Amino acid sequence: MSQYKYAEIADTVYFWFAANGTDGDAGDGATPLYDVRLAGAAADAAPTASGTPTLLTHVNYEDGSYEIAIDTTGYTAGEYAVFCTLTISAVNPSGFCGSFKLRTAATGALDVNTTHVSGTAQTANDNGADINTLITQVGTAGAGLTAITDKTDNLPSDPADASVIVAAFGAISDLIATAQADLNIITGTDGVTLATAQGNYAPAKVGDAMNLVADQSGATIGTVTTVGTVNALAADAVTEIITAIKASTGYSNDNTVSLANAIQILLAAVVGKMTDAGSNVSNFGDVDDDALVFSITTAGTPNWRIGSIA
Repeated sequence: MSQYKYAEIADTVYFWFAANGTDGDAGDGATPLYDVRLAGAAADAAPTASGTPTLLTHVNYEDGSYEIAIDTTGYTAGEYAVFCTLTISAVNPSGFCGSFKLRTAATGALDVNTTHVSGTAQTANDNGADINTLITQVGTAGAGLTAITDKTDNLPSDPADASVIVAAFGAISDLIATAQADLNIITGTDGVTLATAQGNYAPAKVGDAMNLVADQSGATIGTVTTVGTVNALAADAVTEIITAIKASTGYSNDNTVSLANAIQILLAAVVGKMTDAGSNVSNFGDVDDDALVFSITTAGTPNWRIGSIA
């Protein structure tokens, strides 16, 4: 005989039984019934519940296989026995199917005495008291453990040894020293004053706070003692200038004389060749005497004209 089943009020509890005829063969019988009795009730007390079992009809089940479903809604807490009966082979045998123990829903009415867990004998600890102690020491299961993991989640899985930590702080110290050296460039005790050495200034750029003065009127420039190397004109620069002057063409008495024309006329008058062209006309050629620059007429009213370069 098995121990009673545990259930809560309003649970449905199941039991089963099978019937055989007097010849030993399975049979469905007739008029199957079950009764539920509250343990300890008066001997003449009516059953708590009575009903008709369900015949299992699948081909896998032999004849006379029945299932009892007991809805415990409205029952009181306690232990209950289940009996069954039916008529078969002209007789009406009675049977005991089992029992169940009801407790009020959501109550801890089960008493469990654990002596071994996975084969290990258990001491008589008060688990409830132990759990309360843990909650007090760690905090509530939610907030306390969460607070701990919040502080440990960012720790490396393999914490660094002391040498790594020392090296890290050493690097930080070097960075601070560098920053201090840069700050030492800024001097002054009554605020912040830029150092006087020009080399200490960073190059000025758009957006800098430094006030760059564009107007230098009235500024005094100190004595210049050294002038950097001045590149000489290219070797053929003078030749190119003279060639350009000689090539200046297209002017006449009515045209505006360009700077190149004026230099060409001046050179012809000073160092150019003068020839007598007859009829009181004197011609002045260029410095190479290969082109006429201008002529002067001395007969009658003296005049001169600018000639054409061949």
